[in-house]
Amino acid sequence: MVVLDTFRRLSAPERLELLEALWSEMDEAQVASPAWHKEALAESLADFETGRAEFSDWNEAKKRLQRDLLNS
Repeated sequence: MVVLDTFRRLSAPERLELLEALWSEMDEAQVASPAWHKEALAESLADFETGRAEFSDWNEAKKRLQRDLLNS
């Protein structure tokens, strides 16, 4: 695919700029969030409000996600 090949040749900052531009062009009415998004947000909010939420900085979260993905 020509578009993907072009994307791969961009630098990281250029890729981010393109992604931001593409995202800003999306019409919210055309891209509906799935129902589970609302449920997941409600659960996260409830955890936060009751003090059950656990927080970590981005580096820790990224390591945990990578570890979880490699072990799945």
